[in-house]
Amino acid sequence: MKREHQHTGLLERACFNARLPEFAPALERLRMKAGEAFAVRFRMSAGDRGEWGHYYHCREDAGRLVFDWTRPGEHRCPVCGRVYTGQRYDACWIGLAHHSLGTGAFHMALCGSLDGREAYIRRVRDILLDYARYYAGWEIHGDIPYNGPGKLFAQTLDEAHWILDLGLAFLMVRSGFDAAEEEAVCRGLLRPCAEFLIARKEPQIHNHAVLITSAVSLLGFLLGDEEIHRAGLEGEYGLLDQLQRGVLEDGLWYEGVVHYHFYALHPILQYGWAVENTPWDNRGLEPIRRMLDFPLRFIQPDGSFLRRHDATSAVNIGTYAPYYELGLAWLGDARYRAYLKTAYGLEDAPALSLSGYRPVERDSVFALCFGTDLAVETGAAMEELRRLVEQPQSSAGSGLTRLPGTAGLHLTVKHGPFGGEHDHMDQLNISLSAYGIPLLEDAGTVPYAMPLHYGWFKHTFSHNTVAVNGMDQPPADGRRLGFGREVWGSWVCTAVDWKREDYLLKDRIVLPGELRPWHEPSYQGVELARTCLVRDNWVVDAVRVHLPDSRQADLLLHVDGALVGNPALLGEAAEEVFCPLDPALFRDPRRLRLEEGAARPLVWAADVGALTQYAWCSRPSTLLSAITPGNPAGRQRHTLVRRVEGKGVAVFLHFLHYDADGSAVGPPQEMIRAELGEDGRLTVEESPLGRMVLAWDGEAPVFG
Repeated sequence: MKREHQHTGLLERACFNARLPEFAPALERLRMKAGEAFAVRFRMSAGDRGEWGHYYHCREDAGRLVFDWTRPGEHRCPVCGRVYTGQRYDACWIGLAHHSLGTGAFHMALCGSLDGREAYIRRVRDILLDYARYYAGWEIHGDIPYNGPGKLFAQTLDEAHWILDLGLAFLMVRSGFDAAEEEAVCRGLLRPCAEFLIARKEPQIHNHAVLITSAVSLLGFLLGDEEIHRAGLEGEYGLLDQLQRGVLEDGLWYEGVVHYHFYALHPILQYGWAVENTPWDNRGLEPIRRMLDFPLRFIQPDGSFLRRHDATSAVNIGTYAPYYELGLAWLGDARYRAYLKTAYGLEDAPALSLSGYRPVERDSVFALCFGTDLAVETGAAMEELRRLVEQPQSSAGSGLTRLPGTAGLHLTVKHGPFGGEHDHMDQLNISLSAYGIPLLEDAGTVPYAMPLHYGWFKHTFSHNTVAVNGMDQPPADGRRLGFGREVWGSWVCTAVDWKREDYLLKDRIVLPGELRPWHEPSYQGVELARTCLVRDNWVVDAVRVHLPDSRQADLLLHVDGALVGNPALLGEAAEEVFCPLDPALFRDPRRLRLEEGAARPLVWAADVGALTQYAWCSRPSTLLSAITPGNPAGRQRHTLVRRVEGKGVAVFLHFLHYDADGSAVGPPQEMIRAELGEDGRLTVEESPLGRMVLAWDGEAPVFG
């Protein structure tokens, strides 16, 4: 078998770093993982058939079931203790076992190479030869929605994940194979896997397609087969095309959430690691730099990243520190070093204060294999990173704006391109928190196999935006009309409309019928605009809705808190149809009819502190409320629906005040007095912040 561009430097940095004390935690963790993998006695068979990992969760509380090598027939929920049995869970266990075998082979190959542990190298060889023996005979299967099938796994995506780890393991140990063994692995595993993946390349820009094309590219490199290699890299929807058309101009992966941003970046870096210093070297690709740069602008005051769209868990700067180890080694950007110092809590990191953030250990494989000296002075870069965190940030291309206030208050507004399959149909959605304490926070979603994922979290109605006729928003690209930093604070003006069917990603993505839950007639001709400002620990939120004919518009706010005072403040208990979603989602429904003007202020007790809400509407409206699901499972939110009906323009105005010590602000009778002018501007004569004028054309709010 011809070896094309044989790699020589894969382990050079790791061998050097393994001798340095600052990388002792990373080396120790690698040794632990390799030792655990070596202790496994699982043997594959001709009948192995993996199932979708998202099924491996408790149906009651979404807890991920416990995988135990010694108990393949018992699957326990760590939250409630329930034990699940049956073929589906056993098949999930098989899939997880093979995923673990793949990552275990990678860890044993790396550790064996660094420590000279021949037993680890032999085990990796045995695993690869076993896979070469069985792979071609495994049957194609899998009926996961919106995913291609697998052979070993239930979806093409998992096949790509698994072979990337195995491919890197093979690259590290192949020099110890004899010619027959190497030929067997290439003929029995690498080539048939490459052919399988090439036949199922997704004809769209998508994170799945990035995984698949990265895997094909790596397999082509390992096989020394330029045709396979180029089948992964080049052409429409190849890896290079994914980078060119999937990374937005400001650097965010188009699916619009940090979770999938780094999920797409990871396989690109894995492939890049393999082809370093070869003619295929991809370190100079500009989209990679932009993907690493973008998240620096959207670190929240507690070190976390916004959870939205199909993100199922909370993440922070420590979660993604390994990528900046590689980024620093490749690109040398001093801001990446400042990021790493902060993530690890090193000596001069206090220059960037992230309240509530707990530093992580520098113990990743990327730290060991790419880590550089972090003791280098980074004063200017640390100061720049501090400014990025503390100052307002707005990205017109990627469609995110973050407005920080005092007491850790942090408002994010969405106004970007439609994000495809993982979007939540929530243009102009806002998310509000204070040092990580949820107030009106985007809840993301739960594991995909949970009923609440498609039943609740994927819909417009579970977000802090506007729904028309109770239906989901159709695809549309948001716009930023104005953004500014003033002496009193910061603001943004955003808009979206449904006057045309075009959007940026329309011809780049595939949306099956089941992923089109929206109702286009309800939104045709509708215009939304939202002006938000943050001043100290106050948020002002003004939403303008234009309905071309008689329709129903709901401004939705989902409060992470408990009402302080009598529930009658929200009206009388009532049987109410909120929207076409399952009525069981809305517990303790209440209804309150409001005339034009202000509503009584409400105070909400948050996890820490209190949020006081002052509301005004330009038209008579109905306030509906209910208890609805939050995230994680078991958490509840208080959903408020301010509903107007008819045609023309309606304006919803809120003043929100966060007080960290929990005291209410202002007397209960304090109200808002405002008037909507013929020029479209909203003049607020009386409010908790005094007189002000708001517009929706990109002009800055004016006080006094």
